[in-house]
Amino acid sequence: MSVGRSICIVTLMFVALGAAWALPRFVAEDSSDIAGLRDDNRKLHADLHQRDRTIERLKNKIGALQEQNLNSATELNDALKKLAAVGPQPLTPQQREEEAQKLAETLRGAVKEQDTGSVLKTYENLLALGEPGFPPMVDLLVQMETDPDALGWLSGDGNPFLHAKESLDLMRQENFLQFQMHLLRNSRLSVRFRAAQVRNIPLVAGADTTGLLLEALHTSSEDVITQSLIRLLGIIKAEQAVPVFESLLVDPSTSYEVTGTIIEALGQIANVSAAALLERQTRNANPDLSGAAKRALARVQKNLDQAPKPSE
Repeated sequence: MSVGRSICIVTLMFVALGAAWALPRFVAEDSSDIAGLRDDNRKLHADLHQRDRTIERLKNKIGALQEQNLNSATELNDALKKLAAVGPQPLTPQQREEEAQKLAETLRGAVKEQDTGSVLKTYENLLALGEPGFPPMVDLLVQMETDPDALGWLSGDGNPFLHAKESLDLMRQENFLQFQMHLLRNSRLSVRFRAAQVRNIPLVAGADTTGLLLEALHTSSEDVITQSLIRLLGIIKAEQAVPVFESLLVDPSTSYEVTGTIIEALGQIANVSAAALLERQTRNANPDLSGAAKRALARVQKNLDQAPKPSE
């Protein structure tokens, strides 16, 4: 064997011994890496499991909130339906006062702009407030009476609003009759103007209308207004007024003019009680009044004779 070949064999032996010595170290290092990967894998699974649990909790919470919101929405809808069924709540006295102040400013602006439609609409809204809305309405009437030239565009036939179609809406309002009674007692307006307002009272027979007219009659101290009320009571044939007329006829302070108006109204009421009062007035010391009573009584008796008799 040659020296060169021997050296080559010896070299290969050393290489083999070196590889055999290094293999356990490499195997140990690989085992350590695998163990680390396994730990990492376990941690990842744990994190994923924790994430899944968190997601599940959030889903449950969202579901509960959605159900709660649904219940709240249902309750809200039920409450709104009940509120709609009940209708709008009436304003408190303080709210009506505050609203009247706002509308009063609106009314002044509409008058300044000569906007008839806006004036009438604001007047209607003030009327709906009742007593708190009356003062601004009276302010305008006072202005119309004291300065008719400046507000001629708003008046019709000498009376406010009569030229306007919308005035019919005012007369249909629930508080219109109450407002007219308020005007009759308001000394800021002249007697003539207030007496003329009686004609604006809806001519609807019934306890409410008659009651308010009789109340105003009891408190009236001005003959012109008293006569206007008596005339209207006669027109609506208010039989409840006959006892009040009787009290006025025996009162020595009752004027000639008021007595004549009562006789006229009794002729319009034309029932048995009215006829009895007229019969007494035929003996009135004043020939004009006694003559008026005789003529009215003749008409009443004719009507009573022509009236259908109750069946026996």
